[in-house]
Amino acid sequence: MTIFRTFLLALVVAAAALPNAALAAGTINVSPVAAREYAQETGSIALFSLVFDVTATGEDAYIAASSTGHRYSIVGPKVNGFVSGLMGTADKVRGDYVIRRGETERFTLIIAAEAGETGRFAAKLTALEYAGEAGGETMRHTIPASDNGFRTEDVYRAVGAVPAVTGSITVNPGLSFSGTAKGTDSVGLTITNASARVYAANGLVVRSSKWNHTADIDLEKGAYTVSLSDSQSGKVIATESVTVSR
Repeated sequence: MTIFRTFLLALVVAAAALPNAALAAGTINVSPVAAREYAQETGSIALFSLVFDVTATGEDAYIAASSTGHRYSIVGPKVNGFVSGLMGTADKVRGDYVIRRGETERFTLIIAAEAGETGRFAAKLTALEYAGEAGGETMRHTIPASDNGFRTEDVYRAVGAVPAVTGSITVNPGLSFSGTAKGTDSVGLTITNASARVYAANGLVVRSSKWNHTADIDLEKGAYTVSLSDSQSGKVIATESVTVSR
C-alpha cells in the first residue's frame, strides 16, 4: 500500500506546482471509455483504472488534479484503506486541469484499495468536481448510479492466510460431472485428448463446497482427461480419466 500511496501523492504534488491562472465558468459532460481491474497474484491490494472523457460544453471548466476533484466508491465487503490519483491530457492551471470550451480531454483515475476482508471488489466513479466561475463555488457532475460504464468488473482479493484450494471430480453418465471444491467460489472444467483441449467451461459456481456441470459436446471414441481448476489462480486442483467407447 505504501508504494501506491507514494506514487499517487507524487502526482498530486506535481499538479500543485503548476502556474497560476484565473478560473472561468463552465459546464461539463462526462463519457466512459474504459474501466479495468488489476490484482496481484497474492495479497490484499487491488488496483483499478477508470478512463473517461470530459467535454466543456459552456465556458472553460477546471477540475482539480488532487483528490478533491473526483469522487468514487469501492464496492466490496470491507476496505482498510484506499488512495487515488487523477491523470489527464488537459493543460494544468493552478493545480487544476483545464478543459477549454468545446474541447474534450481524456482522464485516467487510478485507485489502489486494500481489502479488509476476503471477497470481491470493484471501483466506480461517482462524481467530478469542477469550478463554476472565478472565485465561485465548486459544482458537481454526478454520475447516475445506474450507469455501469464507470464501474469496473469485480476482482477477488484474499486477506490473511490464503486457504489451500482442493477439489474432486465425479464422472456421471451423459458427460455430467460433479464434485467438491474448497477454498474457492468458482471453478473451471476442461476436457482434453492426447493432442488438444476439446472442451472448456469457466466460472462454474461453487455452493456449499459443491459444483456440477454437464458438458454440451459429443466426444468421439477415445481416452480423455477431465481437469478441474481454480478460477482465481487457474491452477488445476483435480483430474479424472474418461473413456468413450462407441
